[in-house]
Amino acid sequence: MLNCIVLRDQLEQTVESQAMSLTELRRHLATLQKDLEAANDEKRRKAEELAATQQKQQQDQKVRRGVEWVCLLIRMRWLNLLVCAFQMIDQLKEQSRLEELKRRELHNMIQEIKGNIRVYVRIRPSASTFRIA
Repeated sequence: MLNCIVLRDQLEQTVESQAMSLTELRRHLATLQKDLEAANDEKRRKAEELAATQQKQQQDQKVRRGVEWVCLLIRMRWLNLLVCAFQMIDQLKEQSRLEELKRRELHNMIQEIKGNIRVYVRIRPSASTFRIA
């Protein structure tokens, strides 16, 4: 019977120590679960940040492509305007050259007519001028 009591005491001590170990393990498990939950929350938050960053990068890339497209259109428009301006300059130069030729021709005609008028309307000096000279 003494043996039974000793065995019972040992068994109670073992049960008590295992109950303490179990309680301690449960506390440790609860702490680990909280840490795991916090890590999962952090992971979820980081994944959301990453998704937001990727979305912003895609939007920025779309905006960048749009700006590049607009810049290209502006460059093409300016080049077109420059080509038109140079064509207009060439046309005006040609028109100016033709007008200059016409002006010279008219000037020469006027000079020729003036000369012909002088020839037809020659004024003779008066007889009194002849005598004085």
